[in-house]
Amino acid sequence: MTESLLQKTAEEQGASEAIGDKLINKTVTLIDSMAALVDRYRERLHMLLEEERGQRRKSWQLGMSALEEHQQQLLEAQRSATETLNETDTCIFIHRFILIEHKLREAVEGAIPSTIPSKEALNTRRLQTGLKTQDFRSEMTRLLDSLYILLNPLDLTFNIYTAHPSLIVSNDLRTVKYSSTKQPYPEHPERFTSAPQVLCSQGFSGGEHVWVVEVGANSMWSLGVCYKSIPRRGDHSRLGHNSVSWRLQWKNSKLTVCQSSCNVALGELTHQPLRIEVALDYEAGTLTFHSTKGRREHLYTFRAVFREPVYPAFSIHSNTPESWITLHSGI
Repeated sequence: MTESLLQKTAEEQGASEAIGDKLINKTVTLIDSMAALVDRYRERLHMLLEEERGQRRKSWQLGMSALEEHQQQLLEAQRSATETLNETDTCIFIHRFILIEHKLREAVEGAIPSTIPSKEALNTRRLQTGLKTQDFRSEMTRLLDSLYILLNPLDLTFNIYTAHPSLIVSNDLRTVKYSSTKQPYPEHPERFTSAPQVLCSQGFSGGEHVWVVEVGANSMWSLGVCYKSIPRRGDHSRLGHNSVSWRLQWKNSKLTVCQSSCNVALGELTHQPLRIEVALDYEAGTLTFHSTKGRREHLYTFRAVFREPVYPAFSIHSNTPESWITLHSGI
């Protein structure tokens, strides 16, 4: 018995360490992506700054050349004017003055060259356009949001307004159990009235999310996700029996998956799933189930194109004291 307990503890420790390693790897990947993003924009900024400096340097050089040329014209005009004013012969003076008058007027009245650059150190507007700072902000925000979700998992709770009258929801909204006595729930447009089902209050419209579900040892259950538009009554309100839900089911010692009423039996399992990890990657369109009680075991992966927010969904099909489902959030 002690050996069995030690083996079970070692298995649970291994599973826990595997989950921790997964969290660390995902966190490191996100931080590496942020660092790579910053490095790319740093290189881009350096290149744009060098281009801008080169253009400014060239502009200043052109401006200096224009100023030097203008200065040379003024000096030449000054020299000519001095020579003319020093002439004592009236006829020669008049002749020289007529020759340099136009040149003097141009030199004196000429405007400062327009090629002199602005005093602003850099053209920040052009830098912002070239650097695409809005793209940088959007991408970094996406990475930061993913990191926040990873390190601060969303706490899932059952939405009591969706619970079928045969289901009792705990006060903390984290456990649901089957009851042979109908509950006097008030009518609500979101309440399931045919299948014993319940949804979570929280939905996902993007990103990667992981939650864990524990089920009673002698219970029969379904779990998965659905759109909020799932029917609330009739046969097509059952999880998997419509085009807006995806479900994994344990019933009569058999594991099946179903979507759009296409029911598929899965292979034999080494252990009955009692603790199930559900991983949603909204953008990639995957919904993956793992059994994590003892040895980690992949159960199934749905592949879809999600077009609306999806909500974790659950159903209980047995009426035993252990017919319950408990929610856990995070990896």
